[in-house]
Amino acid sequence: IMHIPSPGTPPIAARVNHKLFENDNTENIFNLPHKYVYAIATLDSVIIYDTNSTKPLVYIPSAHYSPTTGKSWTQCGNVLFISSEDGYCSFVEFDEGELG
Repeated sequence: IMHIPSPGTPPIAARVNHKLFENDNTENIFNLPHKYVYAIATLDSVIIYDTNSTKPLVYIPSAHYSPTTGKSWTQCGNVLFISSEDGYCSFVEFDEGELG
């Protein structure tokens, strides 16, 4: 069991990026052959982590005016879509190699 800190409001959902990333010889706290990237949604933010560290890769505060309701990674694994109760959707795009 692992505690993943989320500043402010509690986490409400998590989504693992289905793309496998190469380990970059950092902490590798789970001793996995690949690095996984995952997004945690709170009521008012989105936090992106990987399995090599307990520190966030990306922190997106106040992504929407209303609480987030869902998120999904694209097939290429470089774009994260975020939806909220106000009916809006936004996306965060990462350059190739930026996540690992």
